[in-house]
Amino acid sequence: MKNRNIGNILGIIGILVTIYLGVYYVPEWVKGIQHDNKKTSLFKGNVGNLAATFNLRIDYSEQTVNGNYFYPSLPNIIYRISGSIPTKTQMYLTEFTQGTQTASCTLLTSDDVCWAGRMENTDGKVFNMSFCKVSE
Repeated sequence: MKNRNIGNILGIIGILVTIYLGVYYVPEWVKGIQHDNKKTSLFKGNVGNLAATFNLRIDYSEQTVNGNYFYPSLPNIIYRISGSIPTKTQMYLTEFTQGTQTASCTLLTSDDVCWAGRMENTDGKVFNMSFCKVSE
């Protein structure tokens, strides 16, 4: 009986610590970045040889990226993208076309304004990709 009570108490303490860290822990690299986490920003760049326009909400405190992009030459096709920013200089995105995953992207930055990397489509095609934030 005594061991079971200790186990229950330790379990409750573990849950409380997890909640505390989940709510209050902010990675050190995020603390120096000042951004409006609720705002979608406009980026312009390229995927392969095609010009692309990106609408992204980068939430540094949650380390997430959500949004979409399209090619101005093909404006009726909108690609949904979501992903993560595990460090200050890395971004990982997944592209979805009509709800189906169609590509994975890995990008790097040195200034938090322009990102560059590559897109690997699920059909095996690989493209260079880059985009820069448009001044507001």
